Amino acid sequence: MDGLTSGFNIGKHLTADEKFHDLMGFTEAETKDLLNLVLEDNTREEQIMSDLKNWYNGYNFNTDVDHTVYNSDMVLYFLDAFKYKQQYPKQMLDPNIMPDYGKIKKLFQVANFNENLSVLDEILKNGNLSTELIFQFSFDKPFDRITFVNLLYYLGNLTLAGTNKYGMPLFEIPNYVIKELFWQYYANLLQEKADLTSDAYEIRKAMFDTADGNIGTLLMLVQKLLEILSNRDFQKFDEKYIKMVIQAYVFQAKYYYVRSEREITNDSYLDLELLKHPDNNAEPHQYALEIKYIKQAEEDKLPQTMQTAKTQLKTYLEKDTELQSLRNLKAVAIVVVKDKIYWEEVI
Repeated sequence: MDGLTSGFNIGKHLTADEKFHDLMGFTEAETKDLLNLVLEDNTREEQIMSDLKNWYNGYNFNTDVDHTVYNSDMVLYFLDAFKYKQQYPKQMLDPNIMPDYGKIKKLFQVANFNENLSVLDEILKNGNLSTELIFQFSFDKPFDRITFVNLLYYLGNLTLAGTNKYGMPLFEIPNYVIKELFWQYYANLLQEKADLTSDAYEIRKAMFDTADGNIGTLLMLVQKLLEILSNRDFQKFDEKYIKMVIQAYVFQAKYYYVRSEREITNDSYLDLELLKHPDNNAEPHQYALEIKYIKQAEEDKLPQTMQTAKTQLKTYLEKDTELQSLRNLKAVAIVVVKDKIYWEEVI
């Protein structure tokens, strides 16, 4: 009606009204109350709430609201599976949500595909992006970057994360469930770009070896991909890009919970952590990865760069109690020279 007549002027836009914000999902207190309805061992409450927060929390619909809400569907899915045996579901992601991967793929093909991919690249590389928030889509305006970001937001694939220094809204991926969907799509794009057939067995074998303590198989898969990509791609290569390629493979197999850029000391961030997946009953090796990239013309700096990465890891291990508490931990320094990967274990 709004596009074809004088306007739909008998409705009121309530999506961004902070009075209705908490109707969009479960609050922290509501989620905890629901958990305690089925939880038999109260000593597990803190850990379970932490996992639920990582996987299902994160939605914000108003920059003036200082808290986020949980995805109600996902919380109820988890609790329904948990209540019988007091165990996490075999899949933290509700199988009913899995078709959303196909929807994301179709979304990126709307209008300008390459421009949409730049949004994906920015959100995965930087963790957030900034653009204006719109409250009405118009058929009279071109489908541009602003429109695409807002489309992802209104469909629940992005959420508000405050504002930047200029007061412009910031958008980010709300939680780990949606992050998995984005990374699966990004992994497929990389495979297509390199004309590689995605071999699920090869990837799972690499992740099995990683869990068994040998990360080399995974890194060789990454190197194979880098070798195929054109020289033009290396113009934008840096540590973040290498980290993105590694994550793309790890997310496909779902053996690990991936954590990126966690602050260890003031202004010091650990590049990647591969941690035990909540639905993994085994005890795999867990990893702390420090990643460096140098250009081929600077290959003589490889020993020095490797030593720098190892020194950083040793500092993190000495100062961070969370790393010290991890079972079967391996700390690995990784240096990439153009398309060749070198690595050394600290522990």
